[in-house]
Amino acid sequence: MKKSLSMKVLQVLTASLVLASVVAPVYAQDSSSSEATTEETSSAEGEEVDAPEAESASTEEESAPAEESSTEGEEESAPAEEQSDWSDVEAAIQETMQPEELALVFQSDEPFEFEGEDVVARLDRYALFEMTDFHRDFNISFDDQNEKGAILAMEVTLENNSDEVVYHGNMPSMSVPGTDSLVFEYGTAVGSDFEGYFDFGADEQQIQPRESKTGIITFKLAPAAMEALEANGTINTEFFGFRDQADYSGANYSLENPVFNLPFSDAAAEQAAASEEQYPDTILDRNMGEKELLDSGEDLAATQEEEEIVVTVDGYQVSKLIPNADYAESVEEIPGGLVLVNVKVDLQNNSDKAVRLGSSYASLVLGGMVEVRNDGMYEVNDYEMLVEPGETGTVYHVFPIEGELYEKFKDDTFAYVPSIDNVDSEDMHEYQAIMIEFK
Repeated sequence: MKKSLSMKVLQVLTASLVLASVVAPVYAQDSSSSEATTEETSSAEGEEVDAPEAESASTEEESAPAEESSTEGEEESAPAEEQSDWSDVEAAIQETMQPEELALVFQSDEPFEFEGEDVVARLDRYALFEMTDFHRDFNISFDDQNEKGAILAMEVTLENNSDEVVYHGNMPSMSVPGTDSLVFEYGTAVGSDFEGYFDFGADEQQIQPRESKTGIITFKLAPAAMEALEANGTINTEFFGFRDQADYSGANYSLENPVFNLPFSDAAAEQAAASEEQYPDTILDRNMGEKELLDSGEDLAATQEEEEIVVTVDGYQVSKLIPNADYAESVEEIPGGLVLVNVKVDLQNNSDKAVRLGSSYASLVLGGMVEVRNDGMYEVNDYEMLVEPGETGTVYHVFPIEGELYEKFKDDTFAYVPSIDNVDSEDMHEYQAIMIEFK
């Protein structure tokens, strides 16, 4: 147990929450071809419809003014129709899957862009199609049924703005909160002849210098995933990353796989926009729920220098977790609910050895009386992150606190107490030598 603080700090152990992530095994995609179906109509039936067709033509002439009025209404609502065209994808799904009904239920042209060192991974646009009673050849891929399913289409662009060849990952990894089913890439939905489908295997996933790669990718959602998506409104997405080398050995990444929540409703889009203003953590990445902001401070520049490092608390955010239904049980027994204190910390390394910032840990002292340790389960820092000599790095620590405990100390001072060492596992300072009050 750590020694007491000079201010007679009482150390409190905060129990970690165990959140198990169940991953379903990948099963093989079916590649069966669709059987063409035809309907024969007798000549007698053809004669029966001749007369109504003539009546219909006459009726259309009489209703011409109404059609003009409808056109005027369409012109007034033109801005709502300015979204990109998915008709080619829709036609390909219709031809391949042969559903009785196919509907475009959601689309977005709001891009998600991630930049690395001279590389860009961008989701340009996406659309969700729902279908019913599709061809029985595809029932295995939709949980052994062909009554209901959905196809997610995404257009992605990968750019290499460097002077060297880079290599991209296989494909996005996707899951829907509320179900253990993953969302798998499913090129079968549009058929092998679909023009513009993203080529995963081209030149061993190479992108040549100053070139880019754009294409459509389709994914499949079975009924369980569709229901979970309707309830939660987002799909957790791990997007394309880039490697500097063909193999996966060593730290040769120029952009690691970015993780984000892809919204499929206005409410989810608003939540995603709000989360962009919040410090990163697994609450956001795993879509565990919403965070109600209770307190915050920005551009604090609360700094302390110790030997060969300078530590700065740049900002903090205090939030209460409003969990999704899937995670409510995990926090329901915490007195007052779960409160998270996210702290943004900059470290300047003035030594001659790299500092292990990603694996550093810290304590948060509340009111000079209670010490709470950071919990790596909630943090998204790169564990291997190093700060080289003469450089500055940033880390985000997350401190989980019982809601009742936070209420007792919310108006008192908070102090950040780090423990930092270098690549040789040498402590950069004595414990509690750095104690930065920031609230």
